[in-house]
Amino acid sequence: MTILAVSPHPDDVELGCFGTLARLARDEPVIIVLMTSGEFEDPAIEREREAQESAKLIGASVEFLRFPDAGLAQTANAVGQIRALLKRHQAMTVFAPFGEDTHQDHLATYRIVVSSAAYTKEILLYETPSSIGFRPNVFYDITATLPIKQEALSRFKTQADRPYLDPALIDGQARYYALRLQQRGRAFEAFSLYRSVR
Repeated sequence: MTILAVSPHPDDVELGCFGTLARLARDEPVIIVLMTSGEFEDPAIEREREAQESAKLIGASVEFLRFPDAGLAQTANAVGQIRALLKRHQAMTVFAPFGEDTHQDHLATYRIVVSSAAYTKEILLYETPSSIGFRPNVFYDITATLPIKQEALSRFKTQADRPYLDPALIDGQARYYALRLQQRGRAFEAFSLYRSVR
């Protein structure tokens, strides 16, 4: 079973679900789909290289769709491309951004994915720094893979000044969810389950 992780920009998947992907990649192929190349403020070639370096840490492959950064929209073309990827890879689990977000590209990615994935058995929505009212109900233990997540995020040199990439913040968020689950000393990533068919 292939796992598809759909990212509005390079680094969104790393922030939202990379610890979980690192766990799942031990047993299943993982494909990271980049809707845009994050070229609005930095060169696309650099952002794509960073994404490839990150993906290599867990043996994931990357698909670049190259829709316009800061101009992504739910179009028939975008929906069709995600639908085609789901079919080609027979992906039964998809990760996408949470559906309430202040960033237009994140919101568009959510809408594109849920419109494309009518036959996908499991859709898990991850949190981003611009998510609003995130309501998690699924948690993955990433205690063993949190260092890989931190290493992946360190590959994004063009984004090094972004406060949400601070390693202390990444660690704190994972420990916060552990405390919510009464799992002191561990680390978790949280998701909102959109669909699960068993």
